[in-house]
Amino acid sequence: MWVAPGDAVIAGQQLLVVEAMKMQNELRAPRDGTIERVGVAPGVNIEVGDLLVVIN
Repeated sequence: MWVAPGDAVIAGQQLLVVEAMKMQNELRAPRDGTIERVGVAPGVNIEVGDLLVVIN
């Protein structure tokens, strides 16, 4: 995981990496802001619709 609550981020900054079918997919910030909440932890399986990161 690349960010934690309270971190300031800029548009395009890498937030986290999701591994699916042995491929790594980088999730990047869509806009500038501050990380309010991270809804996942390293190594946890995620499902469609799961909350990953909240940017305020």
